[in-house]
Amino acid sequence: SDHSPLWGSGVSCAGGGASSKASPVAEAEEIAEADEGTDPNYRVKVFVFFAFSLGVQAFMSYSGGATPASLPAILAANPDMTQFEQSLLGSLDKIGQVIASPLWGLALQKFPTKCLLVLGLFFNTVFSLAFGFVSSKYMMFIAKFIQGCTESQQIIWGNVWTATQAPRHLLSIWMNLGGVAAGLGTALGQGMAGFSIQGGMPYCFSYSVQAGALGLLWLLLLFVPSRHLCLPSQPALDGEDVLERQGGNAGLCGRLGLLARRRLYLLTLLCIAENNFIVGGLQFFWTRFFCDGPWTLDLGTVTLAGLLVQGVGMGLGIFLGPLFINRLGGYDD
Repeated sequence: SDHSPLWGSGVSCAGGGASSKASPVAEAEEIAEADEGTDPNYRVKVFVFFAFSLGVQAFMSYSGGATPASLPAILAANPDMTQFEQSLLGSLDKIGQVIASPLWGLALQKFPTKCLLVLGLFFNTVFSLAFGFVSSKYMMFIAKFIQGCTESQQIIWGNVWTATQAPRHLLSIWMNLGGVAAGLGTALGQGMAGFSIQGGMPYCFSYSVQAGALGLLWLLLLFVPSRHLCLPSQPALDGEDVLERQGGNAGLCGRLGLLARRRLYLLTLLCIAENNFIVGGLQFFWTRFFCDGPWTLDLGTVTLAGLLVQGVGMGLGIFLGPLFINRLGGYDD
């Protein structure tokens, strides 16, 4: 039927026609099906969401907390690393995300989704493990950069998949959980690296844990039918591509121009950029300041304090985020 789940049988993972516009009655029936738990794909959607949209995102974000917590041990292994190189080490994954995001966006529209996800997760796993064991700082830079490049694929796929496949009554919660998973992964990385190094373990131990978890998820991904991972070839709202409707056959520059005239879109970009700037800066600054600065606290205490701060922030986000979005009318408005 016209209002059947997008990734049921017959949906192509690469390309595809425009979706038909569902009537209000059909949309109400779809929501009712999800609310009653009668959607035949509901359990599969929940599994894919928690395993690959949240699980993979969490363990890819793991290194964002492990690297700052491991920095004292990394400096002990590379005493000639300058302040600029330390900063570069903390930012290369974000640089990789920015560079690779447009390329992954195009690739996910043109090539089979599952093949790209398997490829991206494989390289992220390999270079996550390599980062913990290579001794050359230049190899660390390369590994960190490729981690970011492959992580951007998961960010794009996870957000689009969730926005198009989540049950309507759970959309606000599922979208909010994506950010929570990234925060939990970062906190887990910080805790694992900080406490293991404090306990006398080499910093490569925490990256072995990350690579092991990602490797298990990669093996699990191999057995998931590709139709359950598909993305729509053209993001749609009410059955039509909004940019196509407004911009005709405009090319990439024309579409970017349309986005640039949307104040809400630009404000959202600004908020995300400011949030990443503050969070990334504090994570990298936190360990150095409290361990090596005037406080001279031990790494375990600094790690525990950082986890408490992150935990309170994530708790507020989990509780208040969906309430605020739903009060404004949800994602449909």
